[in-house]
Parts: sequence; C-alpha cells; structure tokens
Amino acid sequence: MRSGLRVSALNLALGYVLFGIAALACFAAPLWYAWQVTIRDGRAEIFQEDADRLAQVFDRRGPAGLVAFIDARVGLKIANERMLLFTDATHRHLAGNLSAWPRGIPDRPGTYTSAVVFNGHRSKAVFVHLVLPGGYNLLVGRDVAKFAPLEARFWYGLAAAIVILSIVGAIGAMLIRRELLSRIHGIRQTVSAIMQGELSHRLPTRSSSSCMASVTFPIPSPTTCARHWRSCAPGSKSCQ
Repeated sequence: MRSGLRVSALNLALGYVLFGIAALACFAAPLWYAWQVTIRDGRAEIFQEDADRLAQVFDRRGPAGLVAFIDARVGLKIANERMLLFTDATHRHLAGNLSAWPRGIPDRPGTYTSAVVFNGHRSKAVFVHLVLPGGYNLLVGRDVAKFAPLEARFWYGLAAAIVILSIVGAIGAMLIRRELLSRIHGIRQTVSAIMQGELSHRLPTRSSSSCMASVTFPIPSPTTCARHWRSCAPGSKSCQ
C-alpha cells in the first residue's frame, strides 16, 4: 500500500512539474525566437545601411576617398564604434579599425559571424561584407558579446523557475502522501476496533463527497440486533 501511494504521489508531482515546464517552454520559446530574430535582423539592417553609405562614398570618391573617410571616422574614436575594414582584392588592409581580415568570412558578400580580436580583446562579432568594384572588400560589423549577459540572465531565470517548480512539486507530493497515509492509518484503526467488537465506529464509503469520508450511521451492536428480532412477529416482512 505504501509503495502504491508513493508511486501515485510521485506521479502527481512529476505531472505538475512537467506541466509547469511545458508552460514555461511555451512562453520562453517564442520569446527567445523573437529576441534572436529581432536582434539579428535589426543588426543586419543597421550594418547594411552603414555599408551602403560607405559604398556610396566609394562610388563618389574612389578607393582613396573611402580610405580617407574611414580613417577620419576611426580617428573620432566614437564610443561603441562599428568594426570597419577596407581591403583590396587580396585582403590587404587599407583602412579601418580592424588590423586583419577575420577568419571564417568568405569572399562572397553576405552577413557573417566571426571571432575577432578588437582593441586587444577577443570577441564575437557580426559583419556585413560588401564586394566593391575593382575587387575591393568592405566589412562593417559590431561586437555582439554585450548581449551575452542578458541572454545568460534569461537562461538563469528559466532554470531558477524550473528548480522552484521541482521543489514545489516534491513538497506537494510529500504532503499528499502524508495525508493519504494518515487517512489510511485511521481506516486501519477503525477496522481493528470493529474486529475487536467496537461496532460503533464508522468506515469510509465511496458514495460520500470524499473517498475518505465516513458513513453517517454507526454499525449496530449485537444486543440491539437481538432486541430487534425478539420484537418481530413471526413471518413479518419488516424483520426480513
């Protein structure tokens, strides 16, 4: 009996925890997807606009004009400035605040993520690569590591919620098991008392509002039954 109660309480707790985790997943998954898509698309649009403006400078002034423009912009030392790199067809550095072509970025244009060393620190950055006329290459990017703490806090919060759900489920399972064992112990005491002749006790019935509720009438004693049969006339239907 105790093993069955333990399994039932454990199943109830596991069901509660799994339901809570599923609810958290239904909330967190769309939020995480929207965050990733919004940030990624927003970064790509901003970088693409910057790259297009620099490409327009290249079209108006040529390679030398773009080199002068990028050098002037880098010289302003703007806070949180973009990562800029202008190279020739062989990826030889011409201008920008990146010293070398990042590994992992192919020659074809597009949006890429690569690890770079920027301002003496190794970080992860997203780049927009443009191929300009004459085989020149232009990279515009930004460090995305600053979003890592926010993403880490998101996962920490989700993990903490799962731990809290698990603790509450375990506590609930112990309380339910304790309550069931207490009621079963009371039933055993009642049955033991009835077997010893104390027939005034009551037993639980399924017809009540609770599966552990008691019937509303006591079991009559043998003396009451004998008195009832002596008062009955022979053949009376009321005594059958």
